[in-house]
Amino acid sequence: MKKFKIDRRYFLKGVGATLALPMLNIMAEGNLKNNKLSAPKRLACFFFPDGVSMPPENDPAHKEWNWFPIGDRKNYKFTNTLRGMEPFKDVSTVLSGLSNPFGRKTNGHNSAGVFLTAADQELKDSSGAMTNTVSIDQLFAQLVGDQTRISSLVMSTDGGVGLPTASRTMSYDIVGRPIFAESSPRRLFKRLFEQADAEEIKLLKLKKSALDTMLDNIRMLQKKIGKVDKERLDHYLQAVREVEKRIQKAENWIKIPKPTTTHEINKDVTYVDAKEYVRTMYDLIWLAFQSDSTRVATYQIGQENASGVSDLLGMAAGFRRAHALTHQTKEKDGWKNLGLYNQFLADEFANFLKNLNASKDGLDPLLDNTLCYFGSGTSKYHTPKNFPLILAGGKNMGFKHGQFLKYDENKTTISDLYLTMIQQLGVKADKFGISTGTLSELV
Repeated sequence: MKKFKIDRRYFLKGVGATLALPMLNIMAEGNLKNNKLSAPKRLACFFFPDGVSMPPENDPAHKEWNWFPIGDRKNYKFTNTLRGMEPFKDVSTVLSGLSNPFGRKTNGHNSAGVFLTAADQELKDSSGAMTNTVSIDQLFAQLVGDQTRISSLVMSTDGGVGLPTASRTMSYDIVGRPIFAESSPRRLFKRLFEQADAEEIKLLKLKKSALDTMLDNIRMLQKKIGKVDKERLDHYLQAVREVEKRIQKAENWIKIPKPTTTHEINKDVTYVDAKEYVRTMYDLIWLAFQSDSTRVATYQIGQENASGVSDLLGMAAGFRRAHALTHQTKEKDGWKNLGLYNQFLADEFANFLKNLNASKDGLDPLLDNTLCYFGSGTSKYHTPKNFPLILAGGKNMGFKHGQFLKYDENKTTISDLYLTMIQQLGVKADKFGISTGTLSELV
């Protein structure tokens, strides 16, 4: 019997819309060889603050609660801290020794904002204001964002953008501006799965009208100002144009039905129910990928230096606050207690991988077409070196896993990792930050 082959965009071409269907078996089974090429690529990045448990080698807790595995390359064993990753050992890689050279001499409490940009934490624009560069997720969103309803899903437990030295978002746009991070499961679920009502449509029209008026006023102002003011206004206009693009995209999508889900989500859960909250945020990303609502997501699990509500996530591991654990390692069971919190974080990441692996993307697991990145911008004692990092999934992008890779910080930087990631995701780039090349061991 001849195989039936259909295009993912077939059903909506007749109405002039472009809404990619979920990858179905029928689309792939007629051409198995091309399945790896036709399935969309996805990226999910996760950040947790304040470093990890790293007892000295002569401490009895080292073999049980050291975040990094014991051994190296292919011959290594997880400790209790990463034991939840055991089922995914063959589809993940642990990396050590990588960091951002700009941050090695600065305060280890402000690494979140540059975790995905690898920029200088003290970078300033022409006016002297602290600024940033583009994050890897937004580089990828530039490539694939127009193909889905949501260009990128930006999330954090604390929400908003925070400050340059106390960031609440990992995502920075093409000119280095922070992107607002959503913290409410209810609002995220509404954005993904609930159809727009009359009030939402009315609000969108009001936003468009207000934006049109603002642009008219700016055009008039441009004719009357000097060179310095014009430069400042041009920078502001870049932000306005991004808003304009988002409104235009929302207009194009608002009447197209959203996907549905049968997965139960506690939309009203908060950080007070720490474990359920974190799992719900992970589940929302999984469902967003499964429904092809977006192909890019970031989740900043916590804010650094105990300055956000996310510090209460320590309750998920039986502790009042998470940050305090990093300063109590010399007390009785100190390393173990920090290790238990790190274990909770790793277990939730592993559960996310489990969901991706159990979901089909054509004939392959969704995990094979999704690159997942998990880590912190500091190691022990908030030291901004030797970042604890895990890369998982992305088999169909050419990633080779089942490794524990150790790098020399004087020869290799985190920018080299990011260049490797974005190239395999399909971004045409030969440099990212201060990269000097890609990591050949990974691909």
